[in-house]
Parts: sequence; C-alpha cells; structure tokens
Amino acid sequence: MGLVSGTGFKKKSAYASTVSHDCHNLLVVGTDDAAMCLAANTLIDSRGGIAVVNSGRVIAHLALPFGGLMSLGPMETAAKTVCDIEAAMQQIGCPHPAFEMTMILIGLVVLGELRLSNRGLVEMKDGNPPKLVDLFVS
Repeated sequence: MGLVSGTGFKKKSAYASTVSHDCHNLLVVGTDDAAMCLAANTLIDSRGGIAVVNSGRVIAHLALPFGGLMSLGPMETAAKTVCDIEAAMQQIGCPHPAFEMTMILIGLVVLGELRLSNRGLVEMKDGNPPKLVDLFVS
C-alpha cells in the first residue's frame, strides 16, 4: 500500500488496472474505499483489465482476461474502449491525457528513486542495489 498524489481524482472515484509493469499485479488508486473495492472487484470478475469508477458506478471497463494484459476481442473494440477509459479518467477529475499509461508505470521498480512493488516500497539509487524501505520515516 502506498500514497499517490497528483491524480486530480474527485471524491468517490477510483482507477484499477492489472497492466502494471513489471509485476502486473492488481493496482488500485482512488479517493474512496468503496470505489476502489468496486474497481478491484470488477477486474477480478473479468480476470483482469482496466476499470474506472465514479460515485458507485463503473463508468469504463476494458476486460483483459488473457493474463490480465490482453483482450480477447477485436483490436478496434479494445482501442475504442481505451478511448472510453481516457474520457472516464477526465470525468473523475484527472487532468492528464492518457494518464492510464502513466499509472501502469507506477510499479516499475527500475524507474526513479522510489517505486511500489508487489513486495513493498523499493528504493532505487544510482550505484546501489534495490532496497525495500518503509513508507513512513520517523
């Protein structure tokens, strides 16, 4: 678990995805526990994908049941649904274009100094091996 800022998400909104480099675990970001739970459960039910929730409703959902990474439908349908997800991200307050592409990198531990992994928060500094660190320092 970690804290994410800068999304612009409105109250009662959430984003969830199983496309999350390198671990491809379920990543959920939101402003409300119920919204995050609905987004996560939507992806669990569809065996992976991307979901956006606003005020108790799933407003966009791309099912990616093949390994949580790939659609089983036509490319044109998946592409249209990605556009729907981008519009839904704006609807929940995210001012950034194609923000889902940024979100899939939040777990990529080889970028930047701190990354969230399936084992916890990882510190990556030049010349040092990766190190698990505490989120809060006293």
